[in-house]
Parts: sequence; C-alpha cells; structure tokens
Amino acid sequence: MLYDIMRPDIRGYLRKWKQQLGRGRLQQNPNSNLSSEYYDINKPAEISDYIQKRFLPVFRWYKNRTSANARRFGFWRISIIILALFIVIFDILALGYYAGKTSSATAIASSIAAVLILGSTAFVQLTRTQENWILFSTASQRLEREYQLFMLKAGVYTPSTTSASINVAEDDKAKSRLFVENIESIISNHSSESRFQNPSAANQIPD
Repeated sequence: MLYDIMRPDIRGYLRKWKQQLGRGRLQQNPNSNLSSEYYDINKPAEISDYIQKRFLPVFRWYKNRTSANARRFGFWRISIIILALFIVIFDILALGYYAGKTSSATAIASSIAAVLILGSTAFVQLTRTQENWILFSTASQRLEREYQLFMLKAGVYTPSTTSASINVAEDDKAKSRLFVENIESIISNHSSESRFQNPSAANQIPD
C-alpha cells in the first residue's frame, strides 16, 4: 500500500536523477560523441540531428586543433628565426667589430641563443606540431568538402530521380545515409593515419 502511494514520487525522482546524471556527464565530457547521449531513442534519428550533434562538433574540433597547431608551429618557427638573427649579431660583436674589442658576454649570449634554437627545434620535432597541423587541416578540409557537396546536392549527392514523391523521399534517405557513411569514413581513416604517422595526435582525436 505504501509503495503504491509513493510510486509516482519515486518514478519522478528517478526520472529527474537520470536527467541530472546525463547533463553532468555531458558537462564533464562536452566532446563525447556517444549516440546514447545525443539522440532521442524514442524517435527516429534525422540527418539534421546527425549534423547538429555529431558532424558540427567534430568539424569544429578539427578546425580548432588546426588553428592551435598552426599558431604553435608559427610561434616556434618565428622564435627560431629571431634567435638565429641574434646569433649573427652576437657573433659580429664577439669578433670585435663593436667598439674595436671582443666581449665575452656576447659569446655567452650567442651560445645561449644556439642552445635555445636547438631546444626549440627538438621540441617542434618531438611534438610534431607541423605534422599535426597538416593532418588536422586535411581532415577538416575533407569534412567541409563533403558537407558542401551534401548540402548543395552535388557530386555523389546529386538527386537521381525527380518523378514520384516517394522515390524522391527514398532517394533523400539514401543520400543522407551515404553522407553519414562518408563522414564516418573520413573520421575513421584520419584516425588510422594519425595513429600510423603520429601517435600523439591520434590520442587527441575524438572517436
């Protein structure tokens, strides 16, 4: 009797607890791509759901990683160039062209700049910043190209029939499935290439 009276309250509490738990997981892992957290299992998934909840977050992630690696690579390259120029200046000063005498301070400064150049070069090669930039840039360009072709109904997404409405609807569904398969193939292939060429970048790629 007591359970029958409290059952609606218990169900309401469990429902709110599940909703709060789901929101908490999403806040802790905003880049999660699990379909169970994104799609409503009570209704068929639409292509618009896939684009909004899967494609666009992944595409923005690739674009952000491309920009981050490009900025990092540019920073270190400019730093190396500036340090190389300082070495030239310090060497000229150390040779006695400044005030007609040599200076041990310029020699020490030149040695420090050389060490910094070696360290910067080693860091760039170790982190593979340039390779990451190229990998993420290539993936984002492929994703964007596939999206543009799908939205403009070009290439493989060109409508194959315009006769009966039912055929048009089935054709749209087929093109939507093809789009999803192509996008997932690009992501999967890029993950495989990254694991083969650069394991550090592969660990950053969302599944």
